[in-house]
Amino acid sequence: MPLAGHPEIIENESWFSGGAKRQPLTLDPRPTTLDAFTKENVMNKICWFLSLSLLLCGFILFASGDAKKNIQAMLDAQAKSWNEGNIDGYMKYYWNSEKLTFQSGAQKMLGWKALLAMYKSKYSGKNMGILNFSDIEITMLSEQSAYVLGRWKVTTKNAVKEGVFTLILKHMPEGWRIIHDHSS
Repeated sequence: MPLAGHPEIIENESWFSGGAKRQPLTLDPRPTTLDAFTKENVMNKICWFLSLSLLLCGFILFASGDAKKNIQAMLDAQAKSWNEGNIDGYMKYYWNSEKLTFQSGAQKMLGWKALLAMYKSKYSGKNMGILNFSDIEITMLSEQSAYVLGRWKVTTKNAVKEGVFTLILKHMPEGWRIIHDHSS
């Protein structure tokens, strides 16, 4: 039964407590300090988590954007070297390793030196023509790797050759390098 003048306090009934009287129970709707702290603590953790997540996503997008710009610049430099008749400059952006892979049609080639020899035998002097890359799509696989899809076109005095390519790139100390090229 509520005490007169104090409806928020309920006196414990003696039958409930086995005859012993207990302290009155307060029905205060305000949260206790512990409840408020817990709710506040949970909200703080959620806010921190969301803030850090947004910051991390922003950093990844920013880093990804820089990497894509660097890869595009590499492709532009490659085309410029080709168009100047500089095969060595063009090859600078391939991984200088015997593990480099190149595929075109039914041909599979291993190694930077083998690819350089092929380019020098097929394309030299006026045979090089003008190289143009188009429809470039750069996809970041991680901070250190990407793949690139695109079209290539070589225009010479006598012919136009064109096709598509897929490049797999890896970021190395010297910059982005092509570790696999599939051109057809």
